[in-house]
Amino acid sequence: MRHLATADAKILSILETQQGDLWFGGVQRNIFSYSFEDRSFKRLQASDDIPSRVMKLYQEEGGGIWIGTSLNLCKWDQGMMSSFEPKHVKDILCDRHGVLWFGSRIGLNKLDNGVWTTYTTADGLSDSTVECLAEDHEGTLWLGTDRGLCGL
Repeated sequence: MRHLATADAKILSILETQQGDLWFGGVQRNIFSYSFEDRSFKRLQASDDIPSRVMKLYQEEGGGIWIGTSLNLCKWDQGMMSSFEPKHVKDILCDRHGVLWFGSRIGLNKLDNGVWTTYTTADGLSDSTVECLAEDHEGTLWLGTDRGLCGL
C-alpha cells in the first residue's frame, strides 16, 4: 500500500479520464490530477467556484469535466471553470441518449440540449434530495432519495 496524496486531502470522488489520467476531488477545494505518463500529481488551480466539498466528478464525451460540489455545479473545460445553477450536487449520470442528469438536494436536474429541467416532490419524487443515479439496461433511470427509490 502506498500513500500518494497529501495528508490533508480527504478524497470524496475519483474519476479516470478518457485520456487515462486520474482526478481526485475532496474537501477544502482540493482537486488533484495524477498523470501516469510522468507519475506526478498536480493540484487544479480552481477559482472560488469550487467550494469546500467535491462530491462527484464526471467527464462528458467532449472532454469537459463536471464537478458536483456541496454548494454548486461546475464544469472544467479547456482550462476554464464555469458555474451552473443546480446546488448541492451528489451524483452525475449521462444516459443512453446523451442527456445529463444531476442528483442534488433540490431534486433531479436534467440538462438536455442546453435546456435545464428540475424535478422535485411536486413532480412525483419521493423526496427532493437525490443521493444517487443509475440507468438500467431497459433505459429506466433509477434515483436513490432520502425517502426511498424512484424510477423514471
